[in-house]
Amino acid sequence: MTAKEKAEELVNKFYCDIYWVFGNPKVLYESKSIEAAKRCALIAVDEIIESITHIYETYEYRDYWLQVKKEIEEME
Repeated sequence: MTAKEKAEELVNKFYCDIYWVFGNPKVLYESKSIEAAKRCALIAVDEIIESITHIYETYEYRDYWLQVKKEIEEME
């Protein structure tokens, strides 16, 4: 899975949870729900990056997750 695909998957998973908890977001709030989903995904990716950095001596996995983070940040 590419970093872009993983970024989209994570944001969509968080968005679906926000949708499920709060119900169908009104059009007015949809952009805020997407932004909240992106923030949640970024928190998750930051935690993964931090864990990988401490566990693995190689930065191979870290580089992938840094790219995922970049893709989330660049989403419109």
